[in-house]
Amino acid sequence: MEKFGLKAATLALVLLPSAGFSQGCISENDRRNVTVVEGGRSYQSAVMVGYIADITERDLYNSRGARLTNFGAILQQDRANVHKTGVLDSSADFTEMSDSYFTSAARRAVLSSGPYYFQCATEYSADYSDALKGYIESGEIPGFIGVNLFREPRDGLAVFIWLMG
Repeated sequence: MEKFGLKAATLALVLLPSAGFSQGCISENDRRNVTVVEGGRSYQSAVMVGYIADITERDLYNSRGARLTNFGAILQQDRANVHKTGVLDSSADFTEMSDSYFTSAARRAVLSSGPYYFQCATEYSADYSDALKGYIESGEIPGFIGVNLFREPRDGLAVFIWLMG
């Protein structure tokens, strides 16, 4: 499956309904569009911005040095680090992507509040969405995090997150 020009092994994730989480999931994703399945209906929405993040130790702490414990806050801090320092995290195989959208704290706030969507798949248990959150919160991610921001029909912004191996 091609995601951002990279071959990616996408772990399918099913969403547990909870605060900040949608009742739907994403059935298809490419650079330009996501297909959202919600309440037995599906719709396509344009991706406003997408990037691949490499969550590292520096993303786990806010600017005051306090350890972040919420996965959304860590995603928000990752983008703050990219835009405040201009430094992209990299490993031996990959350098995370920059973006042109999350340039202000106000725009980054959606990353910490959701709603969040994950990949649709009935063959996987809901434990996978918790696993992804746990990977991000621990900083021990077996790969990279894909993030797409899109607009819901009710005119709100939503965040699609997936694990790339």
